Amino acid sequence: MHRLAIAAAAAAALFTAAPSFAADMPMKAAPMAAPAFSWTGFYIGAQAGYGWARQERTTTGLTNGYDGRGGLGGIHGGYNWQFSNWVVGLEADYNWAGIRGDDNGVGGSLDETRIRGVGTVRARVGMTYHRLLTYVTGGWAYANIRHTNTLVATETTTHDRSGAVAGIGMEYAFLPNWSARVEYRYHWLGTYTVSAPTNGVVPYSVKTDLSTVTAGISYRF
Repeated sequence: MHRLAIAAAAAAALFTAAPSFAADMPMKAAPMAAPAFSWTGFYIGAQAGYGWARQERTTTGLTNGYDGRGGLGGIHGGYNWQFSNWVVGLEADYNWAGIRGDDNGVGGSLDETRIRGVGTVRARVGMTYHRLLTYVTGGWAYANIRHTNTLVATETTTHDRSGAVAGIGMEYAFLPNWSARVEYRYHWLGTYTVSAPTNGVVPYSVKTDLSTVTAGISYRF
């Protein structure tokens, strides 16, 4: 009987002390939620790809078209703002190019066009699905074009063209600060004119349009 009384008293003391003992135990913090991914901020990067151009050469009584093809590559940079699932931004880029084509001597003289550089300043507007961004882009385009005409002699002229560009693209952030993209653009580069050739050819003008497909990588700050 004496032992039973001692056991009952010990159990009562343990029951009384249990709440305060539990309160003194360290509490494990709840895990923090991962921050939502955001496209907002500056970025820089590089790209490379392929371009194909359409040239329309017009002289007195003759218009002939020919194509040019070749590679291009360069750098880009810009800034994005994200609003909910919408992303808007501004971007500039420049590509060194080797896009060349000629008319195979149609019309009596050989005409060759070489696009040596293409730059743009554009707006981008898109929808984001966490780390995937799909967008449209458009703005101002620039190109440096060298034209060579050969009849009796060879004459080469260089033209800086200003025009417009529009395109679509897709970009995926595969790491917190790195993303990869693919993009298609169409460039309207207008018409340049050679009004006083020195090699005996009558004056002519050349209209140039350019399509490009590029893949690139960007680092976001």
